[in-house]
Amino acid sequence: MYRLGVSFFRYNPCKRRSLMPARILIVDDQLFLRRTLAQLIQEEGWQVVGEASNGKEAIEMYAALEPDLVIMDYQMPLVSGMDALKVIRGFRPEAKVIMLTSLIEQEHIDAARKLGALDYIVKPYKKDHLIAAIRNALTQIRILVVDDQPVIRHILKGLVRENGWLLVGEAVNGVEAIDLFSATNPDLVIMDNFLPLMNGIEALKVIKRMDSTARVVMLTSDLSPESRDAAIQAGAEDYLAKPFEKDFLASAIKKAISELYEARIAAALAD
Repeated sequence: MYRLGVSFFRYNPCKRRSLMPARILIVDDQLFLRRTLAQLIQEEGWQVVGEASNGKEAIEMYAALEPDLVIMDYQMPLVSGMDALKVIRGFRPEAKVIMLTSLIEQEHIDAARKLGALDYIVKPYKKDHLIAAIRNALTQIRILVVDDQPVIRHILKGLVRENGWLLVGEAVNGVEAIDLFSATNPDLVIMDNFLPLMNGIEALKVIKRMDSTARVVMLTSDLSPESRDAAIQAGAEDYLAKPFEKDFLASAIKKAISELYEARIAAALAD
């Protein structure tokens, strides 16, 4: 597997690009497909910052160009798309990558998702489908759902879809929540407190140590004042009770997202 020296990877997360079109790196060993993708991307008003023909080039160009999004094939010479995805997200966990490949087996889809790919599109692709996936990757709020009850996770996933947000994963315990947070780097986590293996508040503490800017909304039937105070002290954005009204929860999520945007803008202006 190709490895990239840390000193070669330079990324400034506060760099302002608000007035620039989204910058996209295309990675595929087929020249015709790269040119077709480049034309589609440019027609939509986005910018192609580079084209790589294998995973090794993809890693090097990602480090040098710092694109907003990578569209990458799975099967390539020298270094595969999966290995390149792993390296890129190892250096920048928030990296946005869409896999575009002819491999249709579920095991490949699951592996890509586990490594943090935002989407997995099968060739030959539909133009509208790919454009929608790119727009979603560039603009959607990315949410991780953590609850050990399948019914609650189902309701929360529906809420995420209804509001146009992107579900990046779902966890059933605190340990899994930490692993998925590290792998997917979501914009927001919705998490229960009563969880097996590790409760939500303990998982929250670990997540905040990993990323002090992480946004976490606690959603739980644990209504004790002690738990609420502990969660807020640990850095939770809000502490909401079950059963919940979907509109009320959506408002709390939107408030947390708004505060996230304000913090990012302030960081960019201070840079």
